Amino acid sequence: MVKGSPTSPILNRIIVSQHEEGISFAQIVQLAVANPFIILREITNQLGLGISVKKTLRNAGLYGYRAAKKPLISEKNEKARLDFDKEYASWNITKWGTVIWSDETKIELRGNPHHTYVRRPASERYNPRYISPTLPHGGGSIMVWGCFSRNRPGPITRIKKDNMTGGIYKNILNHTLAFVGQGGKSLQIPKTVFGQTQQLSQDFAQDPTDGILGLAFTSLAVDGVIPPVILAIQQGLLDAPLFTVFLEHEGTAQGVKGGVFTYGAVDTTNCGAVIAYQKLSSATYWQFKMDAITTAKGAGSNQAVDVISDTGTSLLGGPQAVTDSLAQALGGTYDQSQGLYQIDCAAKVADTILTIGGNKYTIKSANMIDNFGQNYCALNIFPFDFGGAGPSWILGDPFIRSYCNIYDIGNQRIGFAASKQTV
Repeated sequence: MVKGSPTSPILNRIIVSQHEEGISFAQIVQLAVANPFIILREITNQLGLGISVKKTLRNAGLYGYRAAKKPLISEKNEKARLDFDKEYASWNITKWGTVIWSDETKIELRGNPHHTYVRRPASERYNPRYISPTLPHGGGSIMVWGCFSRNRPGPITRIKKDNMTGGIYKNILNHTLAFVGQGGKSLQIPKTVFGQTQQLSQDFAQDPTDGILGLAFTSLAVDGVIPPVILAIQQGLLDAPLFTVFLEHEGTAQGVKGGVFTYGAVDTTNCGAVIAYQKLSSATYWQFKMDAITTAKGAGSNQAVDVISDTGTSLLGGPQAVTDSLAQALGGTYDQSQGLYQIDCAAKVADTILTIGGNKYTIKSANMIDNFGQNYCALNIFPFDFGGAGPSWILGDPFIRSYCNIYDIGNQRIGFAASKQTV
């Protein structure tokens, strides 16, 4: 009889145990031969083997596990995480749906870098069937970064260094900016440059937004950075060199859909036929000429002035002499503490009429009064002074809710189409 290598104490106990379980030694061998890389625990699980101590512990609900490993968290980071949890604990699924999640991971090119166990006959150590191939220095690894949103997974980017730094992360973002739209469609704009504020104005302290997306021209950008949409046009990513803005009438509500931005086309779903285009008087802001702003009662101004269309302004802003005249005709009273024209929440006001390029654009009462909370209502106009330079008026959300604005970058003009929304 040829002597082989002695069996290990663990395998000895399993062999003894298998007799008690009615399982043959051949079954263990067959399983190991079929899969040389199988580990003892897998044999035990597949054949239902065990020893009395193990059975006793398992019957008591005590199983063997590897201890979980987690990074050590400093008191500073622990407090920061708790503060984060408290701040966002009340967020609903709509708000979380606006978040892009990202992480990086290291992938070994040749699998597990640690020891690999194999079951083989004693004399066949170098049989190719039982060898785990290796490469110099372990075969190396790669690190990749990826992201996803509620709607779809984002791109995967290879990181050429072994660790993630703030500079690398910023560089990745500069190359993977994506506008994720309806139905999971996205507009990915390579080489986009982000700016990070070093100091936040108190005007934004309670603002629910997390940043500003510049939609005007490069001439206004800090350090001449090309705005994302213009960059997309330069790279041929849009069907047409323009975008359309449709805003819904939702008041001061948060966590609801506020409208639709359509990049590269005129929005024909939410907007009617284009009424007219107006040539820009300055390709800095979206600046153009307005012939007059009046009410159905005749107040206001018939003087032609430069105005801008601005999606980031909630009201209509202009010289106080004119806003006072409009407010008086509409029934509002100036509240100096708020800088607004207060009005009864149940009021119905006359139409406000903007004349642009000879066309009259009417803003109805529903878009001229808003409830700012605690039953405080005001007209959607406010006094604003540019200091004698630049445009005289800002045409914000009341106008854009009434008429979709079509920002034609390629032809340096702005178009208007009646909103299909009924309010």
